[in-house]
Amino acid sequence: MEKRMGILNLTPDSFFPESRMLSGDGSFDGARFLSAVQTHLDKGADIIDLGACSTRPGYTDVGAQEEWRRLQPALELWKRHFFSVPLSIDTYHAEIARRCAPYSEHLIINDISAGDYDSDMLSTVAELGCGYVAMHHDRLREADGVEDRAQGPEDGVSRFGGATLSAEAAGALSQVEAWYEKFSLRAESAGLKDWWFDPGYGFGKSLAQNWALLRHLDLLPHERPILVGLSRKSMLYKLLPEASDPKYSPSELAALPQTKTLTRLANRLARLGGASIFRVHDIEDAF
Repeated sequence: MEKRMGILNLTPDSFFPESRMLSGDGSFDGARFLSAVQTHLDKGADIIDLGACSTRPGYTDVGAQEEWRRLQPALELWKRHFFSVPLSIDTYHAEIARRCAPYSEHLIINDISAGDYDSDMLSTVAELGCGYVAMHHDRLREADGVEDRAQGPEDGVSRFGGATLSAEAAGALSQVEAWYEKFSLRAESAGLKDWWFDPGYGFGKSLAQNWALLRHLDLLPHERPILVGLSRKSMLYKLLPEASDPKYSPSELAALPQTKTLTRLANRLARLGGASIFRVHDIEDAF
């Protein structure tokens, strides 16, 4: 079943300012948060994704203590007003996952590190019995210990059911597929049952690799539901002529109407490739 995940942030530095649930002085704005959640739900959101540590390019880990300081007041409101609504927490700290559990009847942990940042994460999520999003995040390179299969079109043909792929596309797909297989074994070992797969668009990948993974999403494993987070990302706005104009900051480029349009087109392409969960800023304009 297709689901839409609405993005809200409790950070001062998330790349899309409109997603920030903060007042002018940087403090948490509870009224804005409640209104934004309700608006997302009214427009068709199935899940709300809440982040308290930015993972934009060049981000700095603020630590679990600061992350919890930002999350707790929002979670108190969530428990009172939206307890039965599925809630995704964007975190890579097992301690945060455990602390969030009492605040939502349907908790999902959205982990950009897929358990690599915190060795207790997978076992913690398995113990809690909540949902989990495992995102591919490693750089696509031989140093990851994965065989580089990007040797040419012949490799792509033999590897992916006769599809004729460029060397770069075949290499990117092979790397992500190998990572997926390894994570599946880790998840099974940890007793993790309910998890989704995120190809990790924009994380450690070149522009060409991002687009190869989107164009050929149908060739990646589909044993688990696929979540895509394409909304207003640089792989989209870098295609625009404005991207070469120094007067535009990344946040301004992300906010352009053209980037919103490209998000819709990218999500349509991902849907054709088999994605079923779409993490977006603009719920009503996801497609």
